[in-house]
Amino acid sequence: MSKTIFFNIPAHGHINPTLAVVAELARRGEQVIYYNSEAYRDKISAAGVEFRPYPAIPAALEAVRAAADGDIFGVGYMLVETTRQLLPEIRAVVAQEQPDYIMFDALCFWGKEAARLAGIPQVASIPLFAMQPGVRPPLPPLAQINIVQKSLFTLIDYQSAMRRHRQQYGGDPLGMAGVFGNAGALNIVYTSADFQFHADRFDARYKFVGPSIAVRGGYGDFDFSLLTRKPVVFISLGTVHANRSDFYQACFKAFADHPGLFVLAVGGQTDLSTVPGAPPNFIVRQTVPQLDLLPQVDVFITHGGMNSVHEALYHAVPLVAVPQQIEQAMVARRVADTGAGVAIGFAPPLGKVTAAQLRQAVDQVLADPAYKQRAARLGASFKAAGGYQRAADEILAFAAQVTGAATSHRHA
Repeated sequence: MSKTIFFNIPAHGHINPTLAVVAELARRGEQVIYYNSEAYRDKISAAGVEFRPYPAIPAALEAVRAAADGDIFGVGYMLVETTRQLLPEIRAVVAQEQPDYIMFDALCFWGKEAARLAGIPQVASIPLFAMQPGVRPPLPPLAQINIVQKSLFTLIDYQSAMRRHRQQYGGDPLGMAGVFGNAGALNIVYTSADFQFHADRFDARYKFVGPSIAVRGGYGDFDFSLLTRKPVVFISLGTVHANRSDFYQACFKAFADHPGLFVLAVGGQTDLSTVPGAPPNFIVRQTVPQLDLLPQVDVFITHGGMNSVHEALYHAVPLVAVPQQIEQAMVARRVADTGAGVAIGFAPPLGKVTAAQLRQAVDQVLADPAYKQRAARLGASFKAAGGYQRAADEILAFAAQVTGAATSHRHA
């Protein structure tokens, strides 16, 4: 049995893809210590691993908020600042625990640095796309303008913070691609090579295992007998950006006279009384069981979060992506580039769309069966990639290599 410490950031989209993987590692006998903020204790502990809380890390939480606001260099600054706050303590933890290898999210600069400074083998967990210097992510020009507008004044803060860190701890300076794509000797990427942009530019250290799609509970009851007509269009902006009454009103205007049925999930934190005026062909709920609903859906209007996009494509559902922040713009662009849907709302500010744009996009996807066919092909690539079991196989093979341990853990 080997021991690992997993350092992750406090965000559902970065934690959720890892849960089945660490649960499988624990099932096969690995000792997994998983660090995150206290708010995620129950979710992570339920995977059967040892949860440990970080001390208060306001900078990491601010990094999540900066990402939501589109301030990309602000994110980088906050990640380096979080590393400054956490590194002394987690270096002490690493020295005490002596893990055989360290796992960290690709944004978790402090995990990467703790492993580097201790000389311990590293495994990166990559819930979005793999990134590395020289491989540009798929961002349209309008989204790049959005980055410049939001991030210009925090660029100097980021560069200064990184310079101070390197003066104290050594190592090569990192540009933004490095901070956002902290890589290890092994890199577990939770998408398929077919969906990854420029997959041929990544070497054998990168394992594209696909998403782990599993039934989730607690996401709201739904009466499926209400789905009385076709097509069914599902609309959701996820959790972080759910409070968008202007967007919902645009949807009402766009589809009030549409023959289809529209299921709108506005988020558990949104009061339904703040979303008035739904036409008769709309079902409006705070939450719905998304994975149960998607097999009944013909088009999904989404914010472009990686988890939601993976789940839709897994069920061969084509997409209309309306990204709300920069990382979602990358996913939305990839959806469009692969032909599994269309992407709108790139002009600053991200996510601002008209009723006419929404109607045109949905009608375009519904009218052309090629969108669904391409979505189905990507979904098949996810299922063939191996999921959490292959991820565990790769991690345990790596652990055996670096520790000389027997390979009896390997999944049959």
